[in-house]
Amino acid sequence: MRRWSSERTRVGVAAAVVVLGLMVVAPRGQEQWGTLAEVERNEGELNRLQPPDRVMDAVGVKPGMVVGDVGAGAGRYAVQLAARVGVAGKVYANDIDPVGLSLIRERCRKYGIGNIETIRGTVEDTGFRKASLDLVFMIYTYHHLDRPVALLRTLIPTLKPGGSVVIITGDPDKGVWTTLPRKEALARQFAEAGFDVVRTETFLPRDYLFILKPAARPSAVPDAGARSGTFTDPRDGATYRWTAHSRPVKPVESPLATPAAGRGRNRGDPGLPSVAAASEHTRPRGARS
Repeated sequence: MRRWSSERTRVGVAAAVVVLGLMVVAPRGQEQWGTLAEVERNEGELNRLQPPDRVMDAVGVKPGMVVGDVGAGAGRYAVQLAARVGVAGKVYANDIDPVGLSLIRERCRKYGIGNIETIRGTVEDTGFRKASLDLVFMIYTYHHLDRPVALLRTLIPTLKPGGSVVIITGDPDKGVWTTLPRKEALARQFAEAGFDVVRTETFLPRDYLFILKPAARPSAVPDAGARSGTFTDPRDGATYRWTAHSRPVKPVESPLATPAAGRGRNRGDPGLPSVAAASEHTRPRGARS
């Protein structure tokens, strides 16, 4: 079991008992988007340390998006996400604790929030549908997981092309979470799970904010001696065709291809020939650039 469930459930129980009120207020200068006032004191303190409007601005949460919240607890961030994505969007709130999920449902009923759906997951399976999410949030969840790499790996197929994972976890160099891994160790874990860190934000007073995207992988590993093949970049859905060469060549303009000494190699896949200058790539209609 993961230790974070009981901690977050306690927050939710307090929220259900001591309701200070829930109202929609627009962030300054963004009247079309909403953030929700916290419902109890501890939740309010956490939201001051991790301001929902500033975090959502930084990672690009917009109306109409579909977002997953892993380890949602009593819904502290799920309701904020729901207000931002609006009626055209959707939030899937995941947790392994049925008590926390029931608190989210009660919160939605009480305050008329209609765009949150709760999902009870397992230690290694969030229960999100394939290719359904624009963003996945993990807020104060990652460092409580028993097998974080295994769970993170299962998120890749749930993302739409171009989708991202946002992780907020304690920064040991900021004096509070001194026993947690530093960003270099976390980056190695993310890479093991199949993700690249595309940006790290440092504006939170005691936490890291990582934005991850799936690392490119070949759609199929070619047979030994193969002279051509394809691979798909899950970050944007682009499909690349490559042609093997017996000597290093300048790769196409792609962050995925880097020639190694003696022979071109594709980073992360040491047995795959480089994408050659004569290669082509095609992008599906509607894919983000």
